[in-house]
Amino acid sequence: MAKQIVNPLHSRIANWKNNLIDMSKRNTLLNFKPKASNSIKFMDEPSILYKLLVKEENQLNCEKLATQFSAQIEKLKGMAIEELEKKKRIFEETQKYKKILNKLRMAAKTRMNEQGINISYLTFGLLKMERNSKRRYFRLFFCPFAFGAHNHKKEQMLMTLSP
Repeated sequence: MAKQIVNPLHSRIANWKNNLIDMSKRNTLLNFKPKASNSIKFMDEPSILYKLLVKEENQLNCEKLATQFSAQIEKLKGMAIEELEKKKRIFEETQKYKKILNKLRMAAKTRMNEQGINISYLTFGLLKMERNSKRRYFRLFFCPFAFGAHNHKKEQMLMTLSP
C-alpha cells in the first residue's frame, strides 16, 4: 500500500519539475536575441572578466570596461575634427552607454520587484544557429549579476550574485 502512494507522489513531483522549466522561445535564457537595447558587448577578454567578477573582486565598474562605446570614443579621439565637435561626439557616445546601462538596470529592478526573478546575466559566448533562414542565439555560459552603484561617484557596477 505504501509503495502505491510513493510512486504516484514521485511521478507528480517529477511532472511538476518538468513543467517548471520553460523550454519555449519565450525563455530568454535559452533563446536570446542580442540587440543594442538589451545587451552590451564587452571587448575585454572573457577569461579576465570572469576572473575579476566571479573569483576576485565580485564587482566591476561598468565605466572602466572596454565596450563598443569605448572603442568608438577612442576612434573619435584620433579623428582629425574640430575639438568642440569631438567633445560633443564623445559626450553623445558616453550618454548612449549610460542610457543603455540605466535601461538594463531599471528593467532588472522592475522584474525583481514585480516577479521576484533576476534577469541580468553576463554571458560568456553565444552559439549562433540558423534554421530555415531564422537565426537563434544560445548562451554558452552565463553568470547572474546585479547592478549596483557607488553613491558618491554615481558609477554603475556589476556585482555577482551568490547561488
